[in-house]
Amino acid sequence: MKYLVVILALYSCNLRAQEDAAQTDTSSLDEDRKWQFKSTLRPLIEPTYTIYNFGNRINNSNQSLFRGIESNYQSVGLNFNLTGHGDVGFFGLIWTKELTISFNYFLPVTYNSGDTLTYKFYGSNISINYGKDLFYEDKTFDLIPSYGYGFSSITMTKSKLGDKREYRNPALITNIILESRFNLINRKTYKLLSLGVKGGYQIDCSKTKWRSNRKLTSDYSKYRQTGIFIQGFISVNL
Repeated sequence: MKYLVVILALYSCNLRAQEDAAQTDTSSLDEDRKWQFKSTLRPLIEPTYTIYNFGNRINNSNQSLFRGIESNYQSVGLNFNLTGHGDVGFFGLIWTKELTISFNYFLPVTYNSGDTLTYKFYGSNISINYGKDLFYEDKTFDLIPSYGYGFSSITMTKSKLGDKREYRNPALITNIILESRFNLINRKTYKLLSLGVKGGYQIDCSKTKWRSNRKLTSDYSKYRQTGIFIQGFISVNL
């Protein structure tokens, strides 16, 4: 009888040890799952069309020389967008980030002053924006606020009877943007084709004087590339 009690006691201890080991393994597995990290990166390319209004005038004796055409530009360009999505797994923590590099070319605009004097405006800019997709899991719609920095330059050429002079207005810029995308074609794990629109405000953080032959000049009034813009684009997931 004593031997039977001892055997039962040992058997019970063995069962408890196995249960404790199983619980330890499960806890370890759950802990591993908590810290499991998954991430995806997807590149997008976006042909763009943008309208700028800088709300600025080039004046002479407080009179606008060009009737405001120097403040309104249309541009064509490309956005290169890298979308990152990650799942840390710890308490369901999920992150989504977007990095966008934008190139824009300002289409030329011309102003004729009389029969012999012609002014032409054109330019370009490049910027880098960093934002977050607030509706990453939504299959039909994305909303992305972002902020960024960049460089912009507007060129003004003055031509009169074969004589041509060039002025440049370079600027360091910062901006804030709100972007929306409407997804037209979806795949299982990504959004293939989207139409989108961006609205933003750009601030000129640099000196506002014109330059000629790489030197500051006072031939024309200061010009600040600060204002609003709106952009339409097609987004293709590569």
